[in-house]
This record gives sequence, structure tokens and C-alpha cells, in this order.
Amino acid sequence: MNLLKKNLNGGVKGSLAGLFVVCSIFGLSNRIGHQQSFTSHILSVITDHYYLLYFMIPLFLLLCFFIVEDDSEMVVLRYKTYFKYFVSKWSSMIVISLIFMVIQLIAIGISGIGLSMSSGWETESNGVIQEVFEFYSKVFVSPLLSFIASAAYMLVGLSIVTMILMWISHFVSKSNTIKIVIFIYFLSVANIRISFLQSLRITTFNHIIILHHSLSS
Repeated sequence: MNLLKKNLNGGVKGSLAGLFVVCSIFGLSNRIGHQQSFTSHILSVITDHYYLLYFMIPLFLLLCFFIVEDDSEMVVLRYKTYFKYFVSKWSSMIVISLIFMVIQLIAIGISGIGLSMSSGWETESNGVIQEVFEFYSKVFVSPLLSFIASAAYMLVGLSIVTMILMWISHFVSKSNTIKIVIFIYFLSVANIRISFLQSLRITTFNHIIILHHSLSS
């Protein structure tokens, strides 16, 4: 709990506030020109890879940079072993990942207020979203179930990413950690555009965090 309070610093709180504002704006803008039900709307927002790849994932990585470094030796010694310290710190990062997800889901839900509550699959005018819907309709019986699965997968993925960043930062300096993470992030972006990278079956941030990227890879 002490580590959680320590990790919820000004930079983290600012990132969470920025997430709520931008996610709300994106969700509301996503309604323009679309006749969607509430469930289709929330699914289209949480699966939009432009929002996820170019805003949500970079913001989460930025948030992690505020707290991912090992604490002072005095703090680590309080836990007797480094393993106990690592588990405790990762637990606090999981809680922060949960807060991150809850804020995002609240913003998405608010942006869909007033839409009809149809539970079936709908045809989308947006070609990219329609492809995602067609893919999910083969796996899940409804948009709501797809949304729940995507959100749950994303939470687990964000928690795994925090562990990866903690592991990297333990062995290399903060500046090198940032360089490695930026490299992996650019691989994530390039992976959906360059067929050669797709053929290599490289696991990047988008596969860990975005359900339909993982299922279709």
C-alpha cells in the first residue's frame, strides 16, 4: 500500500486525467456520422487501433516511466528480499493498471450515453471498424461480450507490460530502458503495416494489449 501511494505521484495522476479527457473526446467524436447502439459504440472505441496505438499505449508507457525504476536501496531493504519488493511493486502497478482501465471504461461509457441498447451485431460505415466487428462476430455472440473480453484482455496485457518494463529497468539504466521501450513501441506500430514483420511473428505491445491483434496474428 505504501508503494501504491508513492507510485500515485503527480505525473501518474496527470496521465490518468489526460486519459479521461482524451478518451471522452475520442468517444464523442466517434459518434459523429454513425448510427450505433451503445454496445457497438463502446466496442468500436475500445478496439479502434488508431486510438489504442497512437494515444492509449504511448500514454500508458509514459505513465510507467514515472514509476518503473527501482526505488532506493533503503526502500528495497524494507522488504527483506528483492523478490518480495518486486512482487509488492508489481502489485501496485497492477492496481494502477486497473485504475487506468476503469477511468478509460468510464470515459467510454459516458461518451455513449443516449444511444439505443441493441444487443446484436450491426453493419458499420467505417471499413476498419466493420472488419473488426466481422472478426469478433465469428468469435463472440454479441458486441457486449466482445467488449468485456477486450477490456479484460487489455487489463491483463497492461499488467504484463508493467512487469516487462520493471524487468528491463532493473538490468539497464533508465535512459536505455526508454530507448528499448520506444523501439518495441515502433515495432508495434510497424507490425500492422509491414507484412514482412507480420511474417516474423514478433510479439509486441499491440499483441499483448489488443485482443483482436493477438487473435488474428
